[in-house]
Amino acid sequence: MKRLTFVVLFLIQILFELQAQSYEELGDIFVHSAYTLSRNQVKYTQPADFDLVRSGKDYLECFHSEKYTSFNPASLTIFVDKLISKDKNFVVFIEIPPVFSRDSVYIDADLLPDLKQEINTSHCKDIRFDFRWNTGQNLSLDQCPISYKSSDYARSAFNADTVLTYPLKIWKKYENKYNNCQAMVIQKNTRGYICLYIFYNDKGKKNFEYYMKSLNGVFWYRDPKDYIEFVEPKQDSIIYIGHRKEVDARVYYSAHNEITLELMNFRYEEIVSLLDRGSFIKFYKADELYKLDKIKKYELVATDSMNVLAKIASGKVYLLKYKVDAPDYQKVYLQMKYSRNFVSPPADCDWKCYTDTFNILPYRSRRTRLDENMIVRKEKLSGEHVYDKLE
Repeated sequence: MKRLTFVVLFLIQILFELQAQSYEELGDIFVHSAYTLSRNQVKYTQPADFDLVRSGKDYLECFHSEKYTSFNPASLTIFVDKLISKDKNFVVFIEIPPVFSRDSVYIDADLLPDLKQEINTSHCKDIRFDFRWNTGQNLSLDQCPISYKSSDYARSAFNADTVLTYPLKIWKKYENKYNNCQAMVIQKNTRGYICLYIFYNDKGKKNFEYYMKSLNGVFWYRDPKDYIEFVEPKQDSIIYIGHRKEVDARVYYSAHNEITLELMNFRYEEIVSLLDRGSFIKFYKADELYKLDKIKKYELVATDSMNVLAKIASGKVYLLKYKVDAPDYQKVYLQMKYSRNFVSPPADCDWKCYTDTFNILPYRSRRTRLDENMIVRKEKLSGEHVYDKLE
């Protein structure tokens, strides 16, 4: 929020800054999606009747059919940001697919130049994905129960070209409270789309139209005359396919005093993790963030000094289990050195550093089925004698 001033000139300046949100300002709101919003010239406005919650990550398994997810663990989508109504009866998960285009025709995918996926129809395959996860059936788009809003509503609510909605079955109440789910896709030609996954209880259902009206303008596609300058930020080059994340880090209690970490590679090319002092994991409780530097490090895990690389092929899972001294850790800090274009020897490779924090899922959220052929175990890692293990 911009600070209040008593000078009219400053007020005008502040209003302009709110209209022209920079990449850095959006980064303070949507850590993982600021780049996409900036590239697509989308403005965010906080709705008055909602609070934005950005802590942790959620897999929303409540609407995932066991018929599909039990056979393909990679199907779990990670949700980070959500809007919660002041009365707690309406929750909106926000997913901003990293979809944008330089030529206004095809999605940018520098590593897959032959992909040639049209940006104006890119949301269609993700709708089909949602129904496949939700029903276990591979439906065509015509078979999906989609409702299209009027073009007047799309323009007035979001300055979009298309707004559509569809229901998703709740297999288990979200947080034992929300028993209804509807998805909304907001799409602008040549500039990608935004997905809202809306959960509400019976009280929320009675006031559904009120809540939906409160969301009007939460995202707004700027007209060309209102475009603001976008400068490419300095960051690692990470290319996504559709809106599925390239690496899924899933952490949960697999036993009373055992925590399991899964790193699943969603990309086509192999990812190589360097298991030296720069790659480690820490477990802590929510109120211990202030002493994170002093918390014990766990390796990611080099079995010996000749085994320092974790090579995770496309669709494979690097599975790690840790014996811990408490059954109630809540958070994880992960730091990992990695490369998408590994060259040997490792000392000559251009390593990137990935860091993130995650909520530790409860024991009931553990995977009950994981194809053994998908697992990269620590005893099967390979590497060279270059780095020492953690002390």
